[in-house]
Amino acid sequence: MTEVVYQISLRPWLYELSLKYGQKITLAHVPTEEWIKLQQKKITMVWLMGVWSIGQYGVYHDRVSIPHRNNFGKVLPDYDLDDIIGSPYAITEYKVNPQVGTEEDLKKTREVLKKYNLKLMLDFVPNHMAVDCPFVKSHPEYFVRLEPLVQKPFDPQVALPNGVVFGRSNPWDASWTDTAQLNYCNAKTREYMTDNLLYVCSLADGVRCDMAYLVLNSEVQRNWGKNIHGWASKPLETEFWRDAINAVQDKYPNTVFLAETYGHGEYLQELGFDYVYDKDFYDLLTWGNLDNIRGYLWNKPLSYLRKGCHFVENHDEDRAAYHFGSNERANGAAIFTMTIPGMKFYHHGQSSGFKNKLQVHLRRSLSEPVQDPTKKFYEKLFSVCGEEIFLSGDFKMCAVSGTHDCWRVIAYSYSLGKKRILVAINYSDQPGSGYIVLDDLNRAEGDVELLELMSSARYQRPARELMTSGLIVVVEPWSGQIFAY
Repeated sequence: MTEVVYQISLRPWLYELSLKYGQKITLAHVPTEEWIKLQQKKITMVWLMGVWSIGQYGVYHDRVSIPHRNNFGKVLPDYDLDDIIGSPYAITEYKVNPQVGTEEDLKKTREVLKKYNLKLMLDFVPNHMAVDCPFVKSHPEYFVRLEPLVQKPFDPQVALPNGVVFGRSNPWDASWTDTAQLNYCNAKTREYMTDNLLYVCSLADGVRCDMAYLVLNSEVQRNWGKNIHGWASKPLETEFWRDAINAVQDKYPNTVFLAETYGHGEYLQELGFDYVYDKDFYDLLTWGNLDNIRGYLWNKPLSYLRKGCHFVENHDEDRAAYHFGSNERANGAAIFTMTIPGMKFYHHGQSSGFKNKLQVHLRRSLSEPVQDPTKKFYEKLFSVCGEEIFLSGDFKMCAVSGTHDCWRVIAYSYSLGKKRILVAINYSDQPGSGYIVLDDLNRAEGDVELLELMSSARYQRPARELMTSGLIVVVEPWSGQIFAY
């Protein structure tokens, strides 16, 4: 069954709850009602981002870096030093961060979630460790190093004093100067990170793998080949992910793997990932060309869509209401991402219509009011899209025709047993309409009742009319209609 994931940035969330309840909240003290709220949204898996230990260096680094502080001031003008908490992706070791609780607290949290039919997802960061990870000094060979011929002093924007280079995503981007780049041409590095992954999976039902594509053999060679060859290291024949996922599946066979990736999606699926980020679809929604969106859904293999993770925002991207220009357009995009096949992904605060981003190094975002129309929209969407037919039904694209503005409407259907769902979305700034033939009716005679799930409106239409000329839909801008019949 498809997962419905809800992302929470853990340390900021615990800070938010501490203010809400007037006392310090850690994992051990999260009120049960907070988990019940997620169950009521028909969430199936909760991603607690930022469970693992970070060092003192990352926090210090962020607090003294002028460029970082300038960026913090743009998203949170009234920040103070206490608001700067360091990146959760600069991990010193895979032990529970004492700021959020203990390993026992995490285990108990997982048990509480199970009581409410919620699974737990945790982070795994394969590409790098924090610069103050103990292994950077004790085992520098686990990391990518400057070539032996490079003379000291080393460029402080590129490497640490011992020659271990900072992490990065590609040769053209700036380094992440709070991280140390792991060397996946070293079998011992792979063993070390596989052990870390096994530990993460012992405590969780799912794992979200940060920048998963960066440890593919091709990416390692593209980014670090020159450095690695300088130390006479050679590429390993197998992919880390195939070996590591197999190791996990041997011990924890039901673990769900989610890859953050920008490219290589099909290959990561082949290597064993259950889901991969579908950034391409997010970009199509951003650009808003209906022909391109329609073509993607018609032509992309269903097997790929079913393993895609579809979102309108997450901790890396801007808030959907800001990114798409309005809550109305963001909500229209969300109807797509929550009703097409694949993982449905929500970000904490998304359903409140917030526009102010929670920067990953900070414990809070700029305060703003909840947008009631968006809140009500999501209350309905959570209820509708958590139904089994959206999670395991058969998907089919539908043609829309017969009117001058039918090009504005994109439609598809689901079937599961005798249940049928039709989704019609107008992702444009003007009303759209069109006829959609329902050729999957259970009968050819009599009237058919159609229940529009977002408005609860009911319609009666002759079955023969629906199967021949079709159902006429009139859809307002940036909105959708979802019919059960």
